[in-house]
Amino acid sequence: MPSGEITRIQRSPTGPATVHVDGREWTRVPRAVARRLDLSEGQTHDLGRLRAEVDAAMAPSARERAYRLLAARERSRRELLRTLARDGYPERVAEEVVARLEDVGAVDDRRFAETLARSLAGLRGHGRSRVAHALLEAGVDDAVRQAVLDACCPLQREDERALRAAVVLARTCAGRADRLAARLARRGFSTGA
Repeated sequence: MPSGEITRIQRSPTGPATVHVDGREWTRVPRAVARRLDLSEGQTHDLGRLRAEVDAAMAPSARERAYRLLAARERSRRELLRTLARDGYPERVAEEVVARLEDVGAVDDRRFAETLARSLAGLRGHGRSRVAHALLEAGVDDAVRQAVLDACCPLQREDERALRAAVVLARTCAGRADRLAARLARRGFSTGA
């Protein structure tokens, strides 16, 4: 297999690093993989062996990245897949890592959706439509999203929750009903509520 010298490693602040060999782009690798393999400019490598090392480092590195993301907060399956893809992990590797995390219970879209919905509706005082939008953005499946909305933000109690939010918001609206209505609408409550 041919050998080549790493002539440049172009590191992106948010995406994968681009490795140039003998002055030409050779591959893109997640930054964590480049660090794990201690890739640096001026090194000479057998390119076949280096490709095998990069491939072998992908899954453990993706797993570590997923663990760090989950340590910070609960994530949906889709959020993890998007982040791993943005970091430069191949789709196959990201799918395998996330599937394994689902198997062991570290990733659970229903639990994630319930946590997010309770936080937005209960703690932050957001309305059903704002909660629904947040769940949609996070990639929560339609059936799970609907079940969680019905449990955490039932339509029959939307007026009651809007009233609670209005009491809290009224202090900063200087007695102006139009401002209060606008703030409730921004929080995701219907105009009827």
